[in-house]
Amino acid sequence: MHMLTLNEDVLLHITAFLGRKELSELTRTCRTLHRILVHTLLRGGVLLTRSSLTSFFAFMSMKHHGGDIRLTPFLRSLQFNMFPELHCSLPLDESVQLFTDLLTRSPNLVSLSIYHICMIFTPQNLRAALNALPYLEEVTLVGISSEYQDVLGGVVSRNLRTVNLSLLDQVPATPGEENQGSRSRIDPIPFLRYHRHTIVSLRLVLSCAVLADHGITFPSVRKLKLSSLSPATDETGWVGPLVHFFPNAEFVDLWTLCTSMGSPGAFPLEPRDEPSLAVANRWRARAKALQTENGTWTRGLQHLHVRSIMVLYCLGFSCRIKRLDVYFPSSSASVTTAVLADAQPQRLWICVSSRSELDNGLPALMSSAAQTPSLTHLMMSVSGGLWPYVDLIRLFNRLGELLRGSSVTNLSVYVAGAHFPVPAHLFDEYTSDELPGGAVASEAHSKGLDLLNDLASKMSNIRRVFLDLVAHGMKAWEISPSCGDSNMRWTALDESLARQLLISEGMTRAHADTL
Repeated sequence: MHMLTLNEDVLLHITAFLGRKELSELTRTCRTLHRILVHTLLRGGVLLTRSSLTSFFAFMSMKHHGGDIRLTPFLRSLQFNMFPELHCSLPLDESVQLFTDLLTRSPNLVSLSIYHICMIFTPQNLRAALNALPYLEEVTLVGISSEYQDVLGGVVSRNLRTVNLSLLDQVPATPGEENQGSRSRIDPIPFLRYHRHTIVSLRLVLSCAVLADHGITFPSVRKLKLSSLSPATDETGWVGPLVHFFPNAEFVDLWTLCTSMGSPGAFPLEPRDEPSLAVANRWRARAKALQTENGTWTRGLQHLHVRSIMVLYCLGFSCRIKRLDVYFPSSSASVTTAVLADAQPQRLWICVSSRSELDNGLPALMSSAAQTPSLTHLMMSVSGGLWPYVDLIRLFNRLGELLRGSSVTNLSVYVAGAHFPVPAHLFDEYTSDELPGGAVASEAHSKGLDLLNDLASKMSNIRRVFLDLVAHGMKAWEISPSCGDSNMRWTALDESLARQLLISEGMTRAHADTL
């Protein structure tokens, strides 16, 4: 059967598995395939640079199949990087004009990303370009300054749901401030005021955000990601503006807290010594008092992603957090216990990336986790660089001791890197003369069960264990809830089922762009 005799729907389904390069080559083989498939070249996101802008504009403007096909309605997602290129002969002003014309001819665009904006666009030009997109749902603007705070006012779409802004540092207001190691503080609220009732997902990447009170709120925001946050005043702290501006937030990602500490600029706050911890205690007490007086997120948070335990300690949240992700644990057991008592998480994900965290931060965190009745799902990622210091069997034994008597029912350990020695009695790795049915296999299987049974004897509520080695795949085991301590029976789970369970139980690994 010749492929051209296939139904067009069948042909479109088959070619959906091709990459853009292969699909482009296929459309150039004959007029019929060109007519049927040319518009599919625009599916997914299209990435343009200044050097490719002219050819892409010509492609979109040409008459396809005798002028019967117009491609611009099929362009739905576009990324444009305006960074100057050595071999690009197109002048900057012509680049801006071509790109603006392209947007004008693409009325169905729903996602737009523009990088290095300040190098090319004036605020007026950018606003005019955005004004041509009536159905825009997602916009990413990278490299803008406070001069561009009105550009989103040019977006006429009532469907703008996702806004990602990356703001440039401002010029220090006080002479000599740049020599103090401080960060200039930027207020992003003026950029967002035009769409405060439609924005559901908001991501702000800037050196130090300050949320000043403009008398408005963003009740539709559910996902909030801030690279850094500085308090507008010492009275409001960090929590006050977050709760005030985003009262219905459910997923929050906050990497760095900044404080002026009496100076004109702002500094990253990461208390480590006693004087800094005293400052953190004052911030924490202030946040608690503020939430008692003005309220907090009454429904709690579904997901909170923070840089460190100390950041969360300073925030002093007085609400439940269903899942908590922490990159850097603290060596202070009292601080960790206070944080988990505040959050009462059901799921906790931590990252162990240094030997200090392995030796000090992990014991403090696990001991506190054992005292947190709400915690039932525990996930831990181990950095690949720790392979000389970590024996996985000893790690499981240590976790069992630290989590003795805890409420944890699901335990997941993910190990990055390919250098970790694989525990043969858990991963069933035998040499060619050690057949799975032989004595060596039986002994390995027995050792694996001994390890799991020992873990269950210490962690009485444990029901599932997941071990994911990036270079060797995943192993998982489940124990029947009906089995008594004297008659435990572990069952190995299929890898595909294990990964489905991780998803359904909300235990997938944290990533930078999870939120």
